Amino acid sequence: MFNWENIIFHPIQLVKTELIKLRTEKQKEIEPFKFRNIPFLLEVKSWSEAIDNANGNMYVALRLGVTEENEKIFEIEAVYKGSCINNDASISKEDFQKFLEIQSVRFLWPYLREVVSDVMSKMGLIPQPLPTIDILNTLKKNINSGEIERDERSDK
Repeated sequence: MFNWENIIFHPIQLVKTELIKLRTEKQKEIEPFKFRNIPFLLEVKSWSEAIDNANGNMYVALRLGVTEENEKIFEIEAVYKGSCINNDASISKEDFQKFLEIQSVRFLWPYLREVVSDVMSKMGLIPQPLPTIDILNTLKKNINSGEIERDERSDK
């Protein structure tokens, strides 16, 4: 057991979350026993905006769909927004922006997982939990592939 007596809080805190977009579409019924064997299409995008060095927003958009034999079964699109505050005046607006960009998925993914599970249930589908994401290795892979720009300051 780990004793959490001396907790140190990070200077940047998520203070508000909002589901700002939700679009669902179910076009076809599917047998429950077949549902678990059909691959899902999952697209995830994130972005952020540092308003100043003390306030900023992060966003994660998700599109989840299932198609069987070129026929769409269902699709869910959702966008979550997280508002953050920076309590450390020594962190620049640029560094705050980088933090928001990198941490957006880690902070907001649990909210998207909850929405997808709930919406699938309400659509009459067997809820499939979104997988957890290995954020560190995903970032490394995307930086190495050029999908995410490398911070030039780290090379100096």
